[in-house]
Amino acid sequence: TGILRDGAMAIVLGKVPAPSLADRRRALRVGQAEAHALGLAAVHVMEGRETLEALQAMHQGDELTLRVTLLPPFALLVHLKALGITSGFGDERLRLGQLKLFADGSLGSRTAWMLEPFADDPGNRGIAVLDEDALVEAVAEAHAAGWPCAIHAIGDAANRAALSALGSVPRVPCPFADRIEHVQVLRPEDMSLFPTLGVVASMQPVHVSTDWRLADRLWGARSRWGYAWRSLSDAGAVLAFGSDAPVEPLNPWAGLQVAVTGRGLDGLPAGGWHPEERLGLDEALRGFTVGVAAAGGRPQGGSLAPGNPADFIGLDDDPFACPPDQLAGVRPRCTYVGGELVFSR
Repeated sequence: TGILRDGAMAIVLGKVPAPSLADRRRALRVGQAEAHALGLAAVHVMEGRETLEALQAMHQGDELTLRVTLLPPFALLVHLKALGITSGFGDERLRLGQLKLFADGSLGSRTAWMLEPFADDPGNRGIAVLDEDALVEAVAEAHAAGWPCAIHAIGDAANRAALSALGSVPRVPCPFADRIEHVQVLRPEDMSLFPTLGVVASMQPVHVSTDWRLADRLWGARSRWGYAWRSLSDAGAVLAFGSDAPVEPLNPWAGLQVAVTGRGLDGLPAGGWHPEERLGLDEALRGFTVGVAAAGGRPQGGSLAPGNPADFIGLDDDPFACPPDQLAGVRPRCTYVGGELVFSR
C-alpha cells in the first residue's frame, strides 16, 4: 500500500536530515509561547536527546519559562546508567521523569495489541512491540536503575501486560509513579489494578473526538470500555490528562470539553459516546492539573495552596458558568509560572 506503520516509519525518518540545534530551539520557543497562550504552565515531553539538548540550551539562556518534565526513551537507559543519572535529575524548570516504553501500536493502524481479534479483521490481534516477558525484563531493568516507567498501551492485551509487568517488579522509591500512556481500552476486571499498584492512568480525552467511530468499528462491543475515565476514577485510579500533541492539538480546553460532554468537538454523537464515562468539570479539571502534577512527580503542584508553586492563569469567563460545548474555546487572559507573568493579552 505504500503506508509505513509504527516502527517501519524509521525507514524513511532515518533518511530525513536532522534539524540543527538552532532550529530545534527556535521551534521550542514557538511551542512554548503557544502553550502559555493556552494556559499551560507545565508540560510532559516524550522525546529524546535532541529535544533535551535544545531544552537545556533554552534553560541556560533563561528562555525556558515552562516547567518541563522529559521522559526519555528506554533505549537511552544504558547511557543514563553509565552516567549515574536517575529519575528526577534536573531542577524545578527542567527535569527527567519516567522512561518511555511501547507495549503496542495504535488503533487506527490495527496494531493495538488486543486480547481478541479486531472486529473487522478476524486474524489480527495487533502487535506486541514488547511481549509479556520482554515487558517484565524491561521494567525490571528500569526499576533496578532507579527509573519508573511510562508504558504506551492502547489495546486491552497491552494494558493487561503492562499492569502485570509493573506489578511484578519491585521499584526503587522515587517521586515519580509508574504510568500507562493512553489506556485506550481495558477489560473491566483490570481497572482496579491501577490504584492497587499505584499506576497512573495517563489519558488524552480529546482522542474520543477523532476515534469514537473507529473504535466502534474496530472494537465492537469492547468499545464500551474504551476511554473509561469515569470507571477508572470510580475504581480509585489517578487520572492524568494531556493532549498527545502533535497527534492532537495542544489545546487542553478541547480535551476538557470532550471529557465533560462525552462528545467529539463536532458535537457528535448527540447523546455522547458512552455518556456514562463522562466526568464532572471539577473532576476533569483535576485530571489536567493535580493529576498531571502527581504523574510528573510534583505532589504539591496542580493546585493553589500555601507552599505550592504560584502557577496559575486568569480567565475572562468562569468555565463553570460556560456551556460545556463551548469549553474548547476558553482562553486565558494571563498565565503565570512561579509567580512570573509569561503570557498576557
